[in-house]
Amino acid sequence: MRHVAVAGGLLAMFWLIASPAAGQRPAADPDERALAAYRLNDATLNRFIAASRAMAAAARPRVDTVAEEDEDEADSKTIADIAAFYDAQPPFRQALARAGLTSREYVTFMLTLFQAGMAAWLVEQHGWDKLPPEIARENVVFYQRHKAQLDSLTAELKEREGSPP
Repeated sequence: MRHVAVAGGLLAMFWLIASPAAGQRPAADPDERALAAYRLNDATLNRFIAASRAMAAAARPRVDTVAEEDEDEADSKTIADIAAFYDAQPPFRQALARAGLTSREYVTFMLTLFQAGMAAWLVEQHGWDKLPPEIARENVVFYQRHKAQLDSLTAELKEREGSPP
């Protein structure tokens, strides 16, 4: 349970892409359109990394509380719902502001990045011709180019999770 809750539930927010319900949404879903249109970039990646580190530090004292409060409702959240959660938490809101991100852009970047990571694996296993049309090729290439940096961030956040507050 602690792993899902780290950094205010960062990993739990990936439900939008990974959950079975995501595949059942109509193509006109505003969140799906937002993710399909979003393009990952270096400037936002740097702000995302800064915000993620600050949010992980802010979440450390309340990890178990966040997990208990939000785990049951994860399947019904939209990008706006997740952004509202961050906005309602002063330490998270402040971390995002210091990094120069809105909560909506942070969530959209995070979910697009996760989607690109899943697509990168698919491409690696089955080739570019299996890339779903709603996933931007340039986002997959961006993910591939930054994979080592993203893996390092993931390891860092997991290490923080295991360290005492």
